[in-house]
Amino acid sequence: MKVVVYLGSHEGNRSSYTTSVQQFGSLLAMKHDTLIYGGSKCGTMKDLADSCLENHGHVIGVMPQFFVDQNRHHESLSEFQIVSTMQERISYMIEQGEVFVAFPGGIGTLEEIFVTLSAIALNQKDANLYILNIDHYYDDLEKQIHHMKQEGFIDQGFNRIIFVENVSTLMMYLEENEKAA
Repeated sequence: MKVVVYLGSHEGNRSSYTTSVQQFGSLLAMKHDTLIYGGSKCGTMKDLADSCLENHGHVIGVMPQFFVDQNRHHESLSEFQIVSTMQERISYMIEQGEVFVAFPGGIGTLEEIFVTLSAIALNQKDANLYILNIDHYYDDLEKQIHHMKQEGFIDQGFNRIIFVENVSTLMMYLEENEKAA
């Protein structure tokens, strides 16, 4: 299964973010799933890629040329795809992915979440988006999405965005997702 992961180019302020992405990277490798992520050698992005690679996983990085020019790319990945823009990066990852996961991250992660949700909502992608709400990081986002549903701006039946609290629960969902495919 090709798993696209959105997450931060910074470490964040809690060790639980790093611990969770490292755990997830290891588990993806052990399941022989392919990790597709933003290609960075910084922050939790690096932690995820390194943990997957250390466990002999297959990791595809996708990064715009301007980040490569700034030497932000991870140089030990299984595959590396260079694109022109951030929009191309997100489009490529959505096109390639079979399932999508968002860990805590910044503005870029939020953009990736919403572009992916739009693709799913518009039936351009038949997939789920799992948001790891580690230490309540995404509580306000979950409340906002619920509010949007209540106010009639999101279809009440839209259930392709799933908030989970930890990697163990996420893995349970991914196993169910794989069996259903």
